[in-house]
Amino acid sequence: MGLLGDFDLDFYIEAPYPIASVSLLIVYVVVVAILLVNLLVAMMCDTYADVKKGAKQLWFVGVIFALQFYLFIYFELGI
Repeated sequence: MGLLGDFDLDFYIEAPYPIASVSLLIVYVVVVAILLVNLLVAMMCDTYADVKKGAKQLWFVGVIFALQFYLFIYFELGI
């Protein structure tokens, strides 16, 4: 349980209802771990969508600059 926090299991085992308290602790740790992983996945998906949208816009800007450059060479320099 070192990765999930520093829990004093003796405190829960010596409680008036040890089976219920340890069971609730385990359920709590599992639910919180699942929720945090879900939050991480959601944040990564949102960031990926933002980066993908920005990359598409950047690609269009690059195409426009390339077209301007080639049109300038064609019409101004007559090449």
